[in-house]
Amino acid sequence: MRLSESPLLGTSRSVGTNTGMGAIGGDFSSTSFNPAGLAQYSFSEFVLTPGIQFVKTNSLLIGNNLNQTAEDKKTRFIMPNIGLVFASPRAEGQENKFVFGLGYNSYQTSSRDFNFQGKSKGSISERFAALANGLAPNELDNYEAGLAYDTYVLIDQNPDKSWNYDYQGYEGVELSKEQIVSSRSRQSEFNISGAVKSGKMFMAGATIGIPVTNYTEEKNYYESDPTDAVPYFEKIRFGDVKTSKGVGINAKAGVIIRPINALSIGLAIHSPSLVAIKEDFSTRLAYSYLSTTGVATLDTLSPEGTIDYTVFTPMKLIGSLGSIIGKHAFINADVTWVNYTSSRIKIKSSNAYDKESERITNREIKDNYKSAIQINLGGEYAFNNGFRIRGGYGMAQSSLKGDDKFYPSFAVGAGYRKNKFFLDLGYRNVQSSRTYEPYIISGNVNQTLVTQDFVNTAITATLGFKLY
Repeated sequence: MRLSESPLLGTSRSVGTNTGMGAIGGDFSSTSFNPAGLAQYSFSEFVLTPGIQFVKTNSLLIGNNLNQTAEDKKTRFIMPNIGLVFASPRAEGQENKFVFGLGYNSYQTSSRDFNFQGKSKGSISERFAALANGLAPNELDNYEAGLAYDTYVLIDQNPDKSWNYDYQGYEGVELSKEQIVSSRSRQSEFNISGAVKSGKMFMAGATIGIPVTNYTEEKNYYESDPTDAVPYFEKIRFGDVKTSKGVGINAKAGVIIRPINALSIGLAIHSPSLVAIKEDFSTRLAYSYLSTTGVATLDTLSPEGTIDYTVFTPMKLIGSLGSIIGKHAFINADVTWVNYTSSRIKIKSSNAYDKESERITNREIKDNYKSAIQINLGGEYAFNNGFRIRGGYGMAQSSLKGDDKFYPSFAVGAGYRKNKFFLDLGYRNVQSSRTYEPYIISGNVNQTLVTQDFVNTAITATLGFKLY
């Protein structure tokens, strides 16, 4: 979902209008949205866009009315765009033109820090037992159930091969819980694009994209029983660290048609991205329990693990309508449709456990996600002195089944263009929410659930030069 849902940043003009300018074009962001828009360039240019991203996260553990919302903030420097456009000069009276673009655009990613704390029923020890049930000690995995066995979270095995643990039989007891999470995500796309303009009414373009992703995450989850309601159980700490890097390929194609001067219609299709990912991960588990000699603590580390897999993101279809109003303004509307159930992963392994994990994950994608649309509307007004103002609003439908909400976004921007130089500023605010599970367990047990609300803000500045 990180590779599929993150909104495009690109240039500050795109940020300030909150659109991909799919029917207007003339902006380097077109290479990652509707590459036909490159054909609107009359001059070659170079653009560079640095920026800052702010993410605020509010997290609330469900299960006790006394639990309080925890607020966390994260700030990071970003580089949303670097681009170079070459527009072929046209001879007088010539109607056809070719434009070539080279560079990259990045996305408004989900880097965030957050924490939650409070009380609720359920324990991560139930997950460890569920993973271990039916398996002998030498068959347990090295990252969760095996660590639980080594630290005595799992005590002994019954004749039916189920496992005993301290929280067993005390499922109605509320435990104190806390988790601290730090993550950093970077998602960019290098583009090689070409577009052609035929006459005044038709433009077409295509892009070969090379998506690049880097993601790091560190989690530390804690449980404790301060009231000693569960005999022997004192506290658990489970740590999880992962780092993933990936590179892939995709293709985009689009057209823009202008049946009349005041109306532009844009259509674009994005192929699925095939992203090969290498992920390194490790876990750590510490368990404190009451023994005959007092509180004992056992602490163990997993080996360093590596897994290679390929992510297939969903195809996208985009329709756009735009209008250039006189010589001073334009408006643009983009509608994007994505079928998230078509996403899937393929694990590079012949191991039966990995293949089963692949099958379960792909089934869960189809069971939990759906098709969704995103609508963005924005515009620009240019003053005679070279200054411009911009604004936009959007609504993104949730990709989760059972969630019919549309989450808002809004943007403002300004710019100055004079001769061969231009400077643009953009501000975009994107809001969303989700239900987060610090650990996943199925069946008729108490789930540990956290509601989260996000506000993701990007401020960017684009410096551009017309080359000829």
